[in-house]
Amino acid sequence: MRIAYGRRVPPTDTTNTGGWRHGQGGKTDGGKDRVNVDELVELLIKNAAAELSPYYYYTILRINLIGLQGEGIKEIAETARIEDRNHFEALIPRIYELGGALPNDMRVFHDMAACHPPACPKARRTSTPY
Repeated sequence: MRIAYGRRVPPTDTTNTGGWRHGQGGKTDGGKDRVNVDELVELLIKNAAAELSPYYYYTILRINLIGLQGEGIKEIAETARIEDRNHFEALIPRIYELGGALPNDMRVFHDMAACHPPACPKARRTSTPY
């Protein structure tokens, strides 16, 4: 049995290609609707890595926004942080449902993302906290 859109479906691919039949409505287009599950899982893992990096950045950024001027920006950072976290958390069950797994090493996981490590801006020292 394979999982398609959260439902268990009988395998229809008898060619043993590792592909996965999509669009079971009886209409076919000569096999163009197949998905390579291994490739899909790899892309989902890379996407999860790319979502985790800004989540980490926005978490640190939000904590460092202080003072009256930072309150408005803090709300924006929190909204972005929650959105990235939700995207990350939505991807994880899909990865494991398709037989994938996240790397055990965080450095390997981060390196799968197609983005540089985030860095918060350096704090400026002022005479008053506001």
